[in-house]
Amino acid sequence: MEELFVAMKMASSVILFGILSWILYVCVNKWYESERIRRKLINQGISGPPPFFLRGNLPDMQRIRAKVSDTIKAPSSCNNSSDKFLAHDDHIATIFPYFEHWRKQYGRLYTYSTGMKHHLSWQGMVDLIVKSAQPLLTKWEECIEAQGGGNGIAEVTVDADLRGFSANVISMVCFGHSYSKGKEIFEKIRTLKDAIANSGYLFGISSFRYYAVNFVLKVTMVIQEVLRLYPPGVFVAREAYEDVQIGNLHVPKGVNIWTLVPTLHRDPEIWGPDANKFKPERFKDGVSKACKFPQSYAPFGLGARLCVGKNLGMMELKIVLALIISKFNLSLSPCYKHSPAFKILVEPEHGVQLLIQKI
Repeated sequence: MEELFVAMKMASSVILFGILSWILYVCVNKWYESERIRRKLINQGISGPPPFFLRGNLPDMQRIRAKVSDTIKAPSSCNNSSDKFLAHDDHIATIFPYFEHWRKQYGRLYTYSTGMKHHLSWQGMVDLIVKSAQPLLTKWEECIEAQGGGNGIAEVTVDADLRGFSANVISMVCFGHSYSKGKEIFEKIRTLKDAIANSGYLFGISSFRYYAVNFVLKVTMVIQEVLRLYPPGVFVAREAYEDVQIGNLHVPKGVNIWTLVPTLHRDPEIWGPDANKFKPERFKDGVSKACKFPQSYAPFGLGARLCVGKNLGMMELKIVLALIISKFNLSLSPCYKHSPAFKILVEPEHGVQLLIQKI
């Protein structure tokens, strides 16, 4: 019996030693491969922060994030004024401070690692969207009646209402029923995201053809400029599945190439010296004339992975804006706190509070 116990103990030791050796081999092999890729990039003049063993630059990212978080004050009361609100600040420096820190230190093109990974028209659609917007318009009218008092102005936080509108449209398009019937699905999607997020009626006048075209052109320019300054998707990410040559740059297999879209959208060399200004008229002749390289405008991504909901989303925005501004005057509430946050997409951390008044 004692001999059996000794044999089992020796077998366990051998198995444990084998597992530990395999883990060590994998770690060393992965580390060697990671360093080999890093050396290829450094030899081309692409530098970056030195990585830690196994953890890459994650400790640096945590340290820089903590340092910036300590300097950001939480919102207090409704005392904002227009001179304190910067509609076109460079929010990436707050959301991803380590990227901004490394860009200033190493230039536009740099390398970093996370662990072992290196990162260098449809008929009937308009009527459907109009129908989906009716609950939102009715709710806002009821809010004005309930809290408007003598001045007929009410304050609403629009985030949930607009999410409900968008989800209603998507639900009816994809599943053929309303948001109220598919609410459970969208609540689960929202939870998952947080864990990882009649033609004449539209314009209120009978003869609207010229005004409608003019309105659509203007609202399209405004939407495009907002998406330029605050693109919801922060990154365009691609992984090299094999060695690839991009211009003079050789990208080794296994490297992830991440492009910060907000930084790309604010580059003065691409957009001109007014890159940080809100200037919708830059899009009056389309994206191709708005900047030096049209491919630099990527609010919905690029190439084969372009967002499949781009056209539907743009149509939703134009129609719901037409419906809202035909019924309400809008202004920013003093309670609004400008604090963009990254939750898979860039969103207002504390919501958007607007003052609405019925026309």
